[in-house]
Amino acid sequence: MGIVLRKISSGFQRIGRYLSTIRSLLRLLWQSNPFLFCLSCGLTLMNGLLPLTSIFITSALLQILVSERHPSPATTLPVSFILLLILMAGSNLVMQVLQRLSTVIQTLYQTQITNRVQLLIAAKACEIDLTCFEDPEFHNQMQTAADEAAFQLPMFLQQLMTAGSTLIATFSLATVLFLWHGWMVPVILLASLTSIWVSTHFGTLRVQLIAQRAETERKKFYFRTLFTSESAAKEIRLFGLQDFLLASFRKLLEATYRQDRSLAFRELAYAGVAATLLALVQPALFAFTAIQALQGIISIGQFSLYTQSILQVESNWTQLVMIQSVLHKNTLLPPASLLFLPRSLARKRLECQ
Repeated sequence: MGIVLRKISSGFQRIGRYLSTIRSLLRLLWQSNPFLFCLSCGLTLMNGLLPLTSIFITSALLQILVSERHPSPATTLPVSFILLLILMAGSNLVMQVLQRLSTVIQTLYQTQITNRVQLLIAAKACEIDLTCFEDPEFHNQMQTAADEAAFQLPMFLQQLMTAGSTLIATFSLATVLFLWHGWMVPVILLASLTSIWVSTHFGTLRVQLIAQRAETERKKFYFRTLFTSESAAKEIRLFGLQDFLLASFRKLLEATYRQDRSLAFRELAYAGVAATLLALVQPALFAFTAIQALQGIISIGQFSLYTQSILQVESNWTQLVMIQSVLHKNTLLPPASLLFLPRSLARKRLECQ
């Protein structure tokens, strides 16, 4: 019993640290540009709701076609059908405009975030005593943070906005299913729990692997510098070090590849089990919906609405699982932890003195 309680407590602590890091990252995004942050959130909300409109229009079009059937072929479309087509065209136009606007806004916002992060790292590096840079562990962490910061936080913003729009669309469609048969939504979500565990577990392992390879990555960078530097190239040829250096560099590359391959195959095996569970859920729910339509309980238009909702909820939920894995990885990487050093900075100074 005590072991179970400790595991539960440890799980809550990890969740708390995860949410704390997310909150710090969101604060950084807000401080970079409050206006672009709010604008991005608004566009995310609209991008999440528009797919729901498309699904309702499609189901309504199908229902009109079924209800307007005549023994002889029709020569004109019903007025309601034409109006829905106009509404669909307008919805698609708005969706395209919003997506392009979101891309422009996020591109500008990501540039500002990257600039702010690089300035923060530079400022922290200037405040730390020079003796700290003689500490290999600290040097590994700082260099990893500097390397990752150029794209990790912009990627975090992109994934966060995508997660927001996907979550809104999923919630809207899940509400449609819940109001029809409430048990459908838990079935879809429970079937995805395995995927969430796989993505989180192997995301943590991948980040741990990156942290363990910090020194190896520095060595690889050193070798690349030797091979591309003019002064080093002369000495390498003068002393005949080409074969030795190439062999050492090749060993480092092969070692990292073997580590990546082992982790990738392990994740593939677990992900296969999770994917199998998800693959069985959708046909079962489709079969139930088809029986309801054949029995006359729901119309053809409702059949289209519910099946599209099932398909989109499952697809969106799978996408959310993947995004959550990326977000989880980003919160564990150095940019998420080393950028906020006000408390550890003083401690690090004492350690280096």
